[in-house]
This record gives sequence, structure tokens and C-alpha cells, in this order.
Amino acid sequence: EAFGISASEGKLLLTCRGQYEKEMDALSAELEKRAREFAARDGLEVDFAYYDVFPETANSEVAADRVRAVCRKLGIPVVEMQEPMRGSEDVGHFFKRTVGAEFLMGAGDRPTIHTVGYDFLDDIIEPTVSIFQGLIDRPLD
Repeated sequence: EAFGISASEGKLLLTCRGQYEKEMDALSAELEKRAREFAARDGLEVDFAYYDVFPETANSEVAADRVRAVCRKLGIPVVEMQEPMRGSEDVGHFFKRTVGAEFLMGAGDRPTIHTVGYDFLDDIIEPTVSIFQGLIDRPLD
């Protein structure tokens, strides 16, 4: 690494997130297209590698309704998210093969996961287990 010297080689690393896979596919295609155009214009080589690609996580209505019903039966409040969470979730791979619903268990106004101040709230274990038990007791048809 040195200042003021023309690099002979370089890497650009980035994370892209999108709400839908079609959007991510279009974004990736456009980024690659433009990078190839710039490389051709400037006589450079370019290549691409993808790591940790996660498909969208889309709840099935029937599975999400089951989660809501179990929570209602248990008296656990449900707060619907206004916007989808854009995290990287492995569960999207499962939902390509079967119906399912991902839900988050709230812990109040506290530092969020993956932050320095995060501390898991043990009080949410029992109600969370109760939700899963309710889903096991009355599986989807």
C-alpha cells in the first residue's frame, strides 16, 4: 500500500441487499455490466465472485397465519413489521423447499443483536418455546 502510486491490481468488496431476489439479480447484472464496460474502456480485466448469497425470505401466508393464531391463543402480542427485514437469513433456502414463516421475538427497547450493548433477554425464552410448542402441537395441513 502506498499513496500516489498507480495500482496494478485491486479488489472491490461490497455487500448488496434487496427485498426481492429479482431485484438482487437485476442489480448484480447491472453492476457486472457496468464494471465490464469500464474495464473494456480502460483496458482492464475484471472478474466476479459471490459469497454468502441468501435468497429472499418470504413467509407463506398459511404459515404466518399459524404463528399469529398460536400467539393469539397464548396471549402473546403480535406486531406486524411495516417493512421487511433485509437481513441475511439461511431460512430463505428452506422456504424454497417448504412453506414456513420466520418471526422475531421482541425484547423491548434494548440494544439490538450484533451491537456492542446487546445482551440476550432470558425472559423471552419461555414464551418463545411456547410458540414453537404450539406450532408443533398443531402443524400445517
